[in-house]
Amino acid sequence: VTSPLTGRVSRNFVDLGNLVGESEPTLLTTVTRYDPVYAYFNLNERDLLKVMAMNRKKRQGKGLDTAETPEIEADIQVFLAIANEEGYPHEGKLDFAESRVDEATGTLQLRGVFPNPGPAPVLIPGLFVRLRMPVEKREKALLVTERAIGSDQSGRYLLTVNSENMVEKKQIRMGRLEDGLRVIEEGLQPDDRVVVNGIQRARPGAKVDPEQTDMKSLTASALKAAAEAGQDKAKPAVAPSEDGDSLPA
Repeated sequence: VTSPLTGRVSRNFVDLGNLVGESEPTLLTTVTRYDPVYAYFNLNERDLLKVMAMNRKKRQGKGLDTAETPEIEADIQVFLAIANEEGYPHEGKLDFAESRVDEATGTLQLRGVFPNPGPAPVLIPGLFVRLRMPVEKREKALLVTERAIGSDQSGRYLLTVNSENMVEKKQIRMGRLEDGLRVIEEGLQPDDRVVVNGIQRARPGAKVDPEQTDMKSLTASALKAAAEAGQDKAKPAVAPSEDGDSLPA
């Protein structure tokens, strides 16, 4: 029996000599296609409207007629990661969208297609994955570490230091989280200096002696790299003993 598609064969459900197809078709085995793989996900109405607007801009940028050209022609990128991966290392594109929004959930089902080549593919059908689909590009967004953000009855706020080294309190509106840093939508200016350490001791109106630090050093990836470097330095050197065992040097 020749398979109509290329993939990996499951176990055989019948053996040589078994009777098959007596009253109905008999399942012999299952062939799973690994390349490409498809990932289904749902998009809420608010983000859906952003994606639709982005689609129109992309098709217009390509010189396509937005009234006649399918939205799939916009080549929208989708990024994927499995449970033990950091970031979103697998890149694919959107290739299907349901024809209507589900009234019960207020979401639209979409599908991304991802290349998965090789004899030992990384992506296996049925895995739980994380997906990211960019819906807009923010230029010069302001990001701060989450540990600098405070909360009270008036809402979220940041403590900043002005040109006279006086602490000021600024109400903010937060956005999405990006690599451990929070996007600040409103309430912060590009030249503001944000208090990230000693927040409990800093009080609005008090004068401080600030020490400058780069906000990039407080990203989740930077903190993890620093922690790993510290662990490597803390490991004792190991030297072999005469009987073959290892002893700390």
